[in-house]
Amino acid sequence: MRLTFGSSTLIDWVEHYIEQRRAVRAGLRVPFLALHEDGRVIGEMNFHIDPISGSAELSIWFGLGTPRATVQWITASALFRAFALPARIPRTTAPIAVTNPGPRRLLAHYGFTEVAMARELRELGGERVDHDIWWLDRGADHLAGLARGMTDPTL
Repeated sequence: MRLTFGSSTLIDWVEHYIEQRRAVRAGLRVPFLALHEDGRVIGEMNFHIDPISGSAELSIWFGLGTPRATVQWITASALFRAFALPARIPRTTAPIAVTNPGPRRLLAHYGFTEVAMARELRELGGERVDHDIWWLDRGADHLAGLARGMTDPTL
């Protein structure tokens, strides 16, 4: 019998966690795991750090049915904390599959702008799909907006 966590097996999660720890130790990732009060994993946000530019690429997922206010608060909190790190991440990019419209409103609310499209960037649902590239520079205005998002996350 294989234990599953959502669509992932326990083995998948252990391998992911080991890889995550390696990247954190190397200074190449800032991870955030979102847990429900009952201990279930409801989402994950990762900032993948480019070792040359110091910029971060954001990857984010939340389980179906996670309340919008929860997603908004966790997103604002993680972005604020990542930008407040001593490493001083200068900007965050967020590729969004063109077939996944969900995150656009959230990213726009926190100051991200759509700047490019990458053709067939990554696989989604078994096929390579185009991704819109969103961008947020670290700045006082954006930090203030993210701080407000932690106390009033409503869009």
